[in-house]
Amino acid sequence: LLFNCGPTSCGQCTGAMLNRNPSEVGTGYVSPTLMTARHCVGDQATANTLIAIWNFNSTTCNGTTPATQTRNDGSLLLKTTFNSEWSLLGLYQPDQTGNYLGWDAGYLGNGSTVTGIHHGAGQLKRICFGSKTGDTSCLGAVNEWDVEYTIGRTIPGASGSPVLDASRRVRGTLSCDNRQCPPDQGSAYGRLDTAFAWV
Repeated sequence: LLFNCGPTSCGQCTGAMLNRNPSEVGTGYVSPTLMTARHCVGDQATANTLIAIWNFNSTTCNGTTPATQTRNDGSLLLKTTFNSEWSLLGLYQPDQTGNYLGWDAGYLGNGSTVTGIHHGAGQLKRICFGSKTGDTSCLGAVNEWDVEYTIGRTIPGASGSPVLDASRRVRGTLSCDNRQCPPDQGSAYGRLDTAFAWV
């Protein structure tokens, strides 16, 4: 995700498309709802500048990205919550991915296996594996998951990316990272279970 672009640079984060309702998985009926972190897109002025670039990944491990990318421009800020560091955006046109993630708004227990997927530093898609170790706070948000990665790490630009449980459902959105390599890599994710009450 790019936003607030100037002559030489843009703000940069990651996001993910969400199913409108978990029961809609496989129905073919979805709405273009994009999740990201509140500190990435937290007001309508920023949402207006959004550029979402799709399928920014290689077809082989450590390969190169295709030269042509599809994108969506602009969005409507549907909801944002400070305490869980979440923002939900509505795209004005259908996205070009066809990839919508399921989600679970229940509490994620300590020790749960998790996976993070992101585009930190504007890189091609990256993946991390670890577990949820506790509850924490970050950027003033008091409702965060504390995740420790054993493989991979998050870096700037990964904010807003999803953390998935063992059933591949979204449980949080990245707010903060410590930029350390495993085994000391800890990342804080805004909790969907507490954000859900506000959306």
